[in-house]
Amino acid sequence: MEEGRVIYSNLRRVVYFLLTTNLGEVFTLVAALVIGLDLPLTAVMILWINLVTDGACTVPLGVEPRHSDVLKHPPRDPNSFIVDLRVGLRIALLMPIMAAGTIGLFWYARQNGELNHARTVAFTAMAAFQWFQAFNARSNYQSVFAIGVFSNRWVLWGVGAAILLQLGAVHTPIGHMLLGTTALSWTDWLSIVLVSSSILVADEILKWLGVYGKPRSSR
Repeated sequence: MEEGRVIYSNLRRVVYFLLTTNLGEVFTLVAALVIGLDLPLTAVMILWINLVTDGACTVPLGVEPRHSDVLKHPPRDPNSFIVDLRVGLRIALLMPIMAAGTIGLFWYARQNGELNHARTVAFTAMAAFQWFQAFNARSNYQSVFAIGVFSNRWVLWGVGAAILLQLGAVHTPIGHMLLGTTALSWTDWLSIVLVSSSILVADEILKWLGVYGKPRSSR
């Protein structure tokens, strides 16, 4: 029973992560069109994020170790959906943060530079949002600091690999050629990290406030 719950929980983590990040990309593009901006991401950039960034983060979430409260939850309704109302609420609250942060950085960079540079900023910001979202996805209710940042080292390795690959996409000639990126300055990176980390801060606050609710104890 314990192993079954762990497997199901990990499946939900992966589905939640992919839905949030992919819907965040769609919401970002639609919002940019509505506002009247240039598209902040090209097709090849979206493909990179979906294959490389998502791939590096989802596999570690699928092997999340059991949490201490896994047997304290009541039995799951066999007719319940993997994405329930609470998960939907969580996606709805965090998705706009990802879109607003990416569009804001894109707009600011576009005011001060060329389109390719602005797109590189948006591209890296969207990827960075997903790095932090990987830590959020580790639990629906508990703070990542409560369950232990280092308790799933695969997530650390996965996010680390995604960061290194993003650096290669932005700061190497082959990345410039294949993805149409340009090199970023340290101030660009600082802005990207500060803005993208807001999704982790927001989720931690919402968990602390109990916005997502808490599972009833079976004991």
